[in-house]
Amino acid sequence: MERYYYLLRLIGPGGLRSVASAVVFGIHSSSEIPTPPNGVRAEAIEGGVRISWFTDSLQYLKGYYVYRGDGYLMPLKQLSPLLPPDQGVYVDTSSSLRPAHAYMYAVMSESTSHVESASSDTVSAIPLISEPVASPGGVEAAVDGRRILVSWNTTLDRDESILGYRVYRKRGAEKKLTPVADTLQEAWQNFYEEKETVPGGTYTYAIRAVSITGDTSAFSPHAVVRVDAPEYFPPGNVRAWKEGKRVQLTWDEVIQPDVAGLRIYRYARGNKPELIKKLKPEERAFTDTKPGRTTIVSYYLTTVGAGGMESSRSRVVTVPLR
Repeated sequence: MERYYYLLRLIGPGGLRSVASAVVFGIHSSSEIPTPPNGVRAEAIEGGVRISWFTDSLQYLKGYYVYRGDGYLMPLKQLSPLLPPDQGVYVDTSSSLRPAHAYMYAVMSESTSHVESASSDTVSAIPLISEPVASPGGVEAAVDGRRILVSWNTTLDRDESILGYRVYRKRGAEKKLTPVADTLQEAWQNFYEEKETVPGGTYTYAIRAVSITGDTSAFSPHAVVRVDAPEYFPPGNVRAWKEGKRVQLTWDEVIQPDVAGLRIYRYARGNKPELIKKLKPEERAFTDTKPGRTTIVSYYLTTVGAGGMESSRSRVVTVPLR
């Protein structure tokens, strides 16, 4: 709606003009419906949502209205007062906004003739509002052979904003818990399987819940388990004798499963044993070409299992060198 002003003058012979008449005005009203705003966007910000659009200087606009729906398929209701036609941003920080909740937004134009446009495209955003996240409870860990099965109680039934769970682990003497993976366990998932374990190793687990806003709960109570280590036995019937300047050693075949290798130790009386050779588990003999210059030398063997577990020592055999 536009107001127009008029006045009249008489023009006589020779171009003479009369005094102007009184000013009169008229109002033009158009029923033309303006086009809705384009480029509407909703951006989550700390404590709210920023809505933006392209302003339009080609139409005779009085301004814009922003509408909001409190969820998907919810009706849109007017949120803002009439905004100036050159304003293309509105920030929604109303106290009614809830964390982890999606809101729908649209913008309408109003012409100077008080005619509203149709609604713009509808956009959505989840405001960045922090909310406490409850820690998962009931965390348990159980050993199944070489596997560890970790379970917990999901919180999805109490909090629909849960996006997933992050599993943390500490192995042995490690000082702090670290995530087992970069990705989250699904919100419905309440278990984790540890397949790569070390026999005799101790494992500590804790769980954190993560919401769709990125908020994270405190650590759950910890669950600690130890993977049993199989007992490994040293080679039997170890024998040793001198041949010239060398010492020959033999032993019986090692038939225990999961054996990774053998180790031979040597020492002189009064000295600490030293590892002189690592052998494959199927080997049954070794020649010591440099037994030393001592009078008597002693030997023993050990078996090494998975994860570096070492057996007790075999029978010590002693060989006189002089």
